[in-house]
Amino acid sequence: MSKKNIKTPQDTAAEKKEEKFAALVKEHESLKKVSEGKIADLQGEIAELEKKYKSLKTQSEGKIATLEKEKETLEKSIQKAAPKKVLSMDEYLKTRETINIDGITYGFIYGTPENLTIDGAAFATKDLIKDKTAMKDLVYGGAIFIEIVNSN
Repeated sequence: MSKKNIKTPQDTAAEKKEEKFAALVKEHESLKKVSEGKIADLQGEIAELEKKYKSLKTQSEGKIATLEKEKETLEKSIQKAAPKKVLSMDEYLKTRETINIDGITYGFIYGTPENLTIDGAAFATKDLIKDKTAMKDLVYGGAIFIEIVNSN
């Protein structure tokens, strides 16, 4: 018999340890490949999420800019639409413009709208009071919003 074929218990134990080690190395390599694959997948997902984030951020910034412009426009229109100071009757009567027609002084009564529609056209009272022809037509036509102004 040759010594080469005889296995001692130490040889058998060593072979088993080598087999276990080889199996562990294989398992480690397999897990390493799986981990590397998962890492690559996660990196791809991260890249996609970063693209989506940038896109959403850009869209949000655009919407914010649009809303800010709309806000400014609305604020300006609100300022324009803000009610003007309403004069008391005494203030109005002291400050209203008048016109002299045939020796008599006329003016618009308190509460006359700023614009009047005459024959389908709109006219500002501040312009009408300066137009002698138009005012004559209104006075002689008996317009209810014109009165004689006392010169007291």
